[in-house]
Amino acid sequence: MKIRGCFISDLHLLSTRSVGLKLWQDFRSELLRCNLLVLGGDIFDFRWSHHEELSHSMSEVSNWLEALLEHYPNLRVAYVLGNHDCLLASQPEFHRFPNTFAQFTWEEHQFGIGDQLFLHGDILDDGESLSQLGLYRQRFIDDRRSRGRLTNRLYDAVIATRLHRIPSRILHPPWLVARKLSRFLNGNESPLVNNAKQIYMGHTHLPFQSESFQQQTFFNAGSGIRHLEFAPCFFECSGDIDEAIELSRRAHPEMIRDNQTQ
Repeated sequence: MKIRGCFISDLHLLSTRSVGLKLWQDFRSELLRCNLLVLGGDIFDFRWSHHEELSHSMSEVSNWLEALLEHYPNLRVAYVLGNHDCLLASQPEFHRFPNTFAQFTWEEHQFGIGDQLFLHGDILDDGESLSQLGLYRQRFIDDRRSRGRLTNRLYDAVIATRLHRIPSRILHPPWLVARKLSRFLNGNESPLVNNAKQIYMGHTHLPFQSESFQQQTFFNAGSGIRHLEFAPCFFECSGDIDEAIELSRRAHPEMIRDNQTQ
């Protein structure tokens, strides 16, 4: 089967610094030519949500995902969690969606089909293994506190000055990202990783296309944060989408268990 896919990441919906809703509205018609959408993490930002109550954030998340899946019933959607949307309290909501929408699955760390691999990219920040990534995410997984008005205003000021564009250019230039991810991939025994030739990621908010290293090619889809570039990555490959979605769903017994008890 020919797969026509799109990878996007880091919309940071829920945050006041995000222009992701407008970007999404302008972009989503492009999905009509796709049969697979991979959401690469930090689509939602629970750490900097403008809602003080988690339940309000979760309601917005549910409404957005339901609208996506209902509007594009023939589109397969794979959601890979990032460090800003891996909140443990939100995961029951992600378990719920595959029960209602057969075309949806989610993964904690990575999703793959054919020779394409999709991950968030926060492995760059701490370690070179999934176990180290799990430890790194512990600081995010239960972080549901409200940041408060003063902290948000200070963050808004940084965004307004565009200073937030500088760190990624220094810490995560494309050539360095490719080398770091290559080390991670070479040390990971997953069949998804072993077959990977095209690797798609987000996290650094610095988009790039076709950064090659050791017979692998790396892509970054940018960000929906104000004053940054949003750069959806389109791809084509061969594979069985339904099989990939089903294999992913089987990796989460709670999805199957919840479905069986309904």
